[in-house]
Amino acid sequence: MENLTQKAYETLVSDTQPQGVHDVASGFYSLYENAVRSALDNGIKEIPGDFYILGIVYKDPMIKTQNALQIRARCCATCPIPTWSSNVYKYHRSTSELELLWSIPPLSTCCYYEYNKKLVPPSEYCILKNVLDFHSGELDIICAREQALTDPSKAKCYKIKDPTEGQAA
Repeated sequence: MENLTQKAYETLVSDTQPQGVHDVASGFYSLYENAVRSALDNGIKEIPGDFYILGIVYKDPMIKTQNALQIRARCCATCPIPTWSSNVYKYHRSTSELELLWSIPPLSTCCYYEYNKKLVPPSEYCILKNVLDFHSGELDIICAREQALTDPSKAKCYKIKDPTEGQAA
């Protein structure tokens, strides 16, 4: 039993373990980046033309602790609908650029930002803008436009102008 206790203590204080919140966050972000990169690679192989990547971070309902987060990223041929705890990227095949369309925090964070607008530091204004655009419906309009670009038949469903109308054939 002493060997197990000694091993656990050595593991706890060894340099291979994260030493602080910053190290844990850095490790988490690298996992997220890897998931997005994997979805990007899949999209390049499977979807012709521009495509979207939906990145989600959520609490795993199967694991009962509050600190167990799951990361998912997948490629989509059409623009995903805005929702809480999600990031949506658009990959432009012609320029090989990945554009962040929006990043929406969890519901509790959205409520905090919306009700405490004046307390948000300038470094987080981009998040505040996404939250306000999400609550006002602006992101839904952007999503509808993006979906109409990928499938012009959907333009009538969203009551927006068909992007191919008026173009010379």
